[in-house]
Amino acid sequence: ETLSNAYQAVMTSIQGAEVNAVNTLTQAVGLDPQNPILHDQLGLLHQRLKNTDAAQRKFEDSIVTKGDYGPAYYHLAKLLIETDPNDVAKIAEALSSAKRLLPKEDPAIGEIDRNLETYNKKVEELRTQNANKALEAAPSPSSSPTPRAGTKATPKPSVSPFPSAEPTPTPSL
Repeated sequence: ETLSNAYQAVMTSIQGAEVNAVNTLTQAVGLDPQNPILHDQLGLLHQRLKNTDAAQRKFEDSIVTKGDYGPAYYHLAKLLIETDPNDVAKIAEALSSAKRLLPKEDPAIGEIDRNLETYNKKVEELRTQNANKALEAAPSPSSSPTPRAGTKATPKPSVSPFPSAEPTPTPSL
């Protein structure tokens, strides 16, 4: 972990340092796979290197490793806001978890509150839209055709599901 931090510190000035930073932090995760902080740090490194898919996986790994690790929820929410802002339900869920799990005095709480208000509104808008679509798709009772005044409804011949009543010959023995 320390070696990865050293590589990260020189990434802008030494070519190839980012590869060594990822490799050493990946090794650290391999040595301590139950450490949510290492998964989260590797996610942040991948995010910094614009490898958003790997970053998202590592934030999710951190959450799986320790379900009450607030920073991973916060980092996941920020990443989703950047990369997939239309996944409003997942963003709102991650923000809610981050707010619940981070200390009240955490400097990120203000940003979380603002984003949470925005994404909760978007979730509610989606729910309203989906409910309206469901109502539009459902047939209304008044949409069935009714005969107009002065016209007769003609009965349609029905086909009986039962065989005809004609006797069938039985073979003799």
